[in-house]
Formats: sequence, C-alpha cells, structure tokens
Amino acid sequence: MHWNEAFDQTLKDFKISAKWLSKQTGISETFISQFRKGHKDATTNVLGRLLKPLSREAKEQFFAFVLGTSLPEPESPPIEWLLESLPKEQKKKLAIQLIESIAKEPEPLEECLQM
Repeated sequence: MHWNEAFDQTLKDFKISAKWLSKQTGISETFISQFRKGHKDATTNVLGRLLKPLSREAKEQFFAFVLGTSLPEPESPPIEWLLESLPKEQKKKLAIQLIESIAKEPEPLEECLQM
C-alpha cells in the first residue's frame, strides 16, 4: 500500500479529521486532503509532522499498512493490572458484584474448605 493510501485508511479507521490534524500540525487541510488522495507527495519531514499527533495505535497501523503486514492481536493486560487501574469506588462496586455472584452459586462445603 502506498504512503498516502495507508495514511488515508488510518485516518478513516481512527476517525481523524483533516481539520483536527491541521490544527495539531499547522499543515493545511487542503494539503492533507491532496496527500490522502495521492495528488501531493509529502516529504519525510511533513509526514513525520502528520504522524506525530496520532496515537501509538494509529501509527502502528499506518506502518503495518505501508509494510504490508498485519498487526498482532493485542495481549490482554493481566486482571491484576486492570484492577489496580480502577478508581477505589469502582473497586468497591466490583468487589460487591463478585461477592453477590459467588453467593448465588452455592458450592458444596468440601470445595469451599479446599480454597
């Protein structure tokens, strides 16, 4: 995939508008539009400026398109990390939900004692 096609598809996939990108980079909406359509070429400096405000995921996708590769499936973060990242109030709600869920499914006494 050509640079401009990869750039265009990345902006579409991540719902990034030329207007927003123009404000972030100082590069005109007209140039961004013409580059996306393949009517203008971008120097490496300009391309770098266009990519800079994009998220890491958007940049990774752009380069995967250019290289003709697919991105690996992201690994799920460990549950412990997810729990640590929650605000205290959400942790409390989750703890209550877990306790209620466990309480709804009674286990034989032997299984409870083995824990």
